Amino acid sequence: MRRDLERGGGFPWLIVCYACGIWLYFELPREPQLWATLLLALAMSVAATTRRRRGHAAFVMLALTAIAAGLAIADLRTWLVATPRLAAERTHTINGWVEAVEPRAVGYRLSVRPMTISGVEASAMPVRIRVTGRAEPTPVAGEAVRFRARLSPPQGPVLPGGYAFDRAAFYEQVGAYGFIFGRVERDGEQSRTRPLSIRLKAALASLRARIGERIRETYGGDSGAIAAALIVGERGAVSEEAQEDLRIAGLAHVLAISGMHMALVAGVVFFVIRAGLALSPTLALSYPIRSWAAGGALAAATLYLAISGGSIATQRAYVMAAVVFLSMIAGRPAVTMRSVALAAAIVLTLAPESLLQPGFQMSFSAVIALIAAYRALFEARRRRQGNRQAREIVGRSMLRRGMRLAVLWGAGLVMTSLIAGLATGPVALTHFYRSSPLGLIANVAAMPLVSLIIMPLAVVSLVTMPYGLDPLPLYPMQAAIDAMLAIAAKIADWTPGGGVIGAIGDAPAILFTAGLLWMALWSSRWRYLGIGPVCLAVLVGAMHESPDMIVSEDGRTIALRGRDGHLALDIGSGGKFGAEIWLRSDGDAAELKIREVDGRMRRCDTDACIYTIAAPREPPLPAEAGAEVVLQHRKTNETDDLVAGLEPGASPASMERNSGLSRERDGEYERGWAGKGRMLLSDEAPYRRAIHVSRVIRPEAFAEDCIRADIVVTALAAPANCADHAIVIDRAFLKIHGATALYWRQKILDASAVTGEPPGLQHEERAAKADATRDAKPFPTQTTPPQDLPAETLRSVAVKPATHPPPLPLDRIVPHIATARSAQLRPWQMHPAP
Repeated sequence: MRRDLERGGGFPWLIVCYACGIWLYFELPREPQLWATLLLALAMSVAATTRRRRGHAAFVMLALTAIAAGLAIADLRTWLVATPRLAAERTHTINGWVEAVEPRAVGYRLSVRPMTISGVEASAMPVRIRVTGRAEPTPVAGEAVRFRARLSPPQGPVLPGGYAFDRAAFYEQVGAYGFIFGRVERDGEQSRTRPLSIRLKAALASLRARIGERIRETYGGDSGAIAAALIVGERGAVSEEAQEDLRIAGLAHVLAISGMHMALVAGVVFFVIRAGLALSPTLALSYPIRSWAAGGALAAATLYLAISGGSIATQRAYVMAAVVFLSMIAGRPAVTMRSVALAAAIVLTLAPESLLQPGFQMSFSAVIALIAAYRALFEARRRRQGNRQAREIVGRSMLRRGMRLAVLWGAGLVMTSLIAGLATGPVALTHFYRSSPLGLIANVAAMPLVSLIIMPLAVVSLVTMPYGLDPLPLYPMQAAIDAMLAIAAKIADWTPGGGVIGAIGDAPAILFTAGLLWMALWSSRWRYLGIGPVCLAVLVGAMHESPDMIVSEDGRTIALRGRDGHLALDIGSGGKFGAEIWLRSDGDAAELKIREVDGRMRRCDTDACIYTIAAPREPPLPAEAGAEVVLQHRKTNETDDLVAGLEPGASPASMERNSGLSRERDGEYERGWAGKGRMLLSDEAPYRRAIHVSRVIRPEAFAEDCIRADIVVTALAAPANCADHAIVIDRAFLKIHGATALYWRQKILDASAVTGEPPGLQHEERAAKADATRDAKPFPTQTTPPQDLPAETLRSVAVKPATHPPPLPLDRIVPHIATARSAQLRPWQMHPAP
């Protein structure tokens, strides 16, 4: 370890500590004071420089200083970008400047800098809004426009622990999202007085739009849309089917302009310039043509950054490319851990929030793993072979040399795809709940097309476009893109379940990253200790538990785990996006319509919907209780359910297994009865209590449902005393805590240890007092005397004691509750008062 530090291996670790300070800021339970974090960073810096230390003590002091610096820079960034956002969903009339126009498969999306928003004061007006529209004509960047739109605040995580959309919008200074009603009107007078910043953005956006339109005119469909996406960064026109195939096949990174694209574009320019200059012996022998080529490649990368839209991922890739080419110009090694660490430090300083973005995590994980793997491979090969390989090459024929290079290139491609896939797999699982088990095959088959044909021809098309020759390289480029799409479609068909695995939580990704960094940044035998966290990450991920009930941030969409183990969805207005993520996080690749809740679990009227689900399995009834079960039964097919009582949602077959009843062919229960409509429960018979969830639509339902339901979910404001009888998730709760997940299997009586004490969540004593006031009958009540039971119906199950009430497990189910936000909101979670 000391040898690694003496060789400069400590610098990457300081950047890791810097990143840990940024991560610590985002994990703080409350927002720190800016002056306090800046003062702490300054004090640590002074202490690290004034007290001259050596060895491990000095490195520890520098590491603590780096953590403090990361905490301060993240706090400062938050303070600098803080802007107002809309408080509630409303319809507004907007006047503003169009900053960017992104074509979509249907319609377009506008990024607008508003001048006025009806009903919103200037001090509370967002800096930027994003809206989608369909009506023609499509607006042009730089124009002053007027339109009516339905705007809503940025959405929080759709699942506790999920991706924070509101945080990403906060740092992009987007204060509202929405959709446009009707056409967009243009204001010619205002357009002539547009600010300089809008003019510059409009000029660049106009150039990008003309390039993208010209590409799509050459050839349409997904091939043209992907070509435009690779050159100007407009991905919205690519069909959802093509994007899904690329995601499943592990080729989605092709669409996002990132390090690979920047490296290919700049690399093509670098090698073309260097090869051209090398044709002159005088230049090659007398001048630093490598540095000249690096300068030309850096200029090409800068141009590519501009015309590709300059997204966060592209900016990150540009910084990494700039560090590499500047190292070449300075005559230093280009691709080392130190250069990667420097690039990460620059990116994190400019945008600390990038640390939490999947793109940052995946790109740097892949680069670090590749550098470490190839460094270890080359060192082992050098120790084993020495100069033997160089001597063996002498005298070989050109054919053998070519074959050997082809084999090495193919093996390198396979190794690169395998290492990058393993390094980015846990991150992809954490954020997207899916993996690409056949991604290695897809990348080996498709990446030669991207590297050798598609991206080089993209550069050629840009160079030849001013001369009208761009169709010549675009046509073979189209053929290569079509081949890539065919590969993606075939791999997607072969992938079971679309590669959906389900959520694994954040801990496995953190453990895996820690193990990866430990193995990659050390060169001594200490690095093998990193295998431990990697193995632990696998175990922790396998232990992750999925929620049994989920409520959306607006309370309109709800998911409940049914008897088949899958989530059953009741999707409200605007809830499809969140419902899809819920299914993927649950490891379910089914379509939404297949998982929609049916009438066997849900019953609705105009005031509310009642959902009946099974609680965790409870201990069996004691034999001495002598309990009987009264059954109302209905002649039906074998797939109908029994409601409430002995196992809600049970089929006749499961009733037979659990109770010892025999079932005749016609579906009626005859043998095993203790009398008409009765059977005796044995002490082995399992008992499962039904949980009743009420989703209140109208206030009239509160009077009954607050008393009889176990959980009340509503987008309205529930009465204050409703929490005395049920767990309440209402508008006030959701406004503070956001999307909510409940777990039956993790039963805790004091949920304040996890989320504070949200309204409606009772301690053990208060819950026992509330249960004493509850109606002990099943809800909804269906009690018919046994002698009056119609012989052809099976309606419900009710426990009837023979002599005295048995100790039935009818106490309140107090679940573990996880929420997307804590009670102490952070700046990106706050909304101004309406």
